[in-house]
Amino acid sequence: FLARADAGEVHGMPEPVDMVFLSQEVIERMLPVAAQKQIMLDWDMPDYPLVIMGDESQLTQLLIIFVDNAIKYSNSGTEIRIIGELVGRQVNLRIKDQGIGIAPQDQDKIFNRFYRVDKARSRAEGGTGLGLSIAQWIVQKHKGVLSVESEEGNGTTMTVTFPLAEQTNGDDEHEGNAI
Repeated sequence: FLARADAGEVHGMPEPVDMVFLSQEVIERMLPVAAQKQIMLDWDMPDYPLVIMGDESQLTQLLIIFVDNAIKYSNSGTEIRIIGELVGRQVNLRIKDQGIGIAPQDQDKIFNRFYRVDKARSRAEGGTGLGLSIAQWIVQKHKGVLSVESEEGNGTTMTVTFPLAEQTNGDDEHEGNAI
């Protein structure tokens, strides 16, 4: 994916995407994986849509990367939450786990290709060390901002902020243009 992206061969189809609906779909898709480790997935979203412009398949991949990593680096009996909110004209999504956390000296490296914080656990769980690099690329392509808050032994929160899709009403364009 990243090689194709570097070559300019990855193109998204921007369309309105409701992140409330999409995050619920990802939670349902990841439930069996979480259940294998006895991890609970929780979803905390508003009762109204959080619509951004983007490529639905890339945004799905983004959320799967975050939830999959949270599952890999969390112990049995813990919880992972996807939290969404509207803040001004932006959509904030937080993926919060109760996992092993990331040391401060590693936090600025986790988006580097092939970087793994816990190499022993990564080998046991599988993966290539490219997930967060792909996630960062997707966020940037969608004009978003990605940040991480983590404390060793107390979990990690990945926060993604996207611009809210501009709502247009076809009648607004012609308002005041009477002949």
